[in-house]
Amino acid sequence: MANVVMADDGIAFDGVMAETAPLGGAETAFLALAEALAARGHRVEVHNRCRTEVIHKNVRWVPLSRDLPNAGDLYIANRSPRLIGLVRRARRRVLWLHNPAFYLKKPRNLWRLAWYRPTLVVTGGYHAMAPLRRARDHPLRHSRSLPDRTTSRAPAAASDLHVKPVARARLAARSLG
Repeated sequence: MANVVMADDGIAFDGVMAETAPLGGAETAFLALAEALAARGHRVEVHNRCRTEVIHKNVRWVPLSRDLPNAGDLYIANRSPRLIGLVRRARRRVLWLHNPAFYLKKPRNLWRLAWYRPTLVVTGGYHAMAPLRRARDHPLRHSRSLPDRTTSRAPAAASDLHVKPVARARLAARSLG
C-alpha cells in the first residue's frame, strides 16, 4: 500500500480531538480523508500543530515541528502553499484548497506552484476558477482525466486548466492500490 504524508499548519488538532471537541469544516474534512486512506490500508502520517504524537484509527499524528519524511507516494498539503515543498521526493503532490484561494496569485505563492507543480484539489467550480483569474498563465499542473493521465504543460487559458474537484480526487486515492 501507499505511504501518504499529509500536512496542515492551521489550528492544533488530532484524530482523538475530533471525538472530544468541535472542529472546523476544513479540519474535519482533512481528518476524515486521513482516516479514510488509513482504512483502505495505506500508511498515513499527518504532520500538523498537534501537541504530541499519537496514533488514532491507524493514522499517525506528528507535530509539524518535527521533520517530515523525505519521500512518500502521495503528499497532501492542506490550504497553505508554504507546505508544498516539505516532502522533497513526493511521487505525487497535492495542494488541497478549502476556499477560493485568491492568495495563490501572490508572487510568494506562485513560485511554489511553478516549482513543485502540485495538483490543486478544490471543493467546486467557483473555487476551481478563483486561483486562475489572475494566475492563469502560470505553469500549474492540470489533468484532463482522473487518475490515468496527468500532464504538466502551461495552459493556454484558464478554460484549458482543469483543477480537480474534491469529489473526483478520491478516484486518485483508489489508484494508489
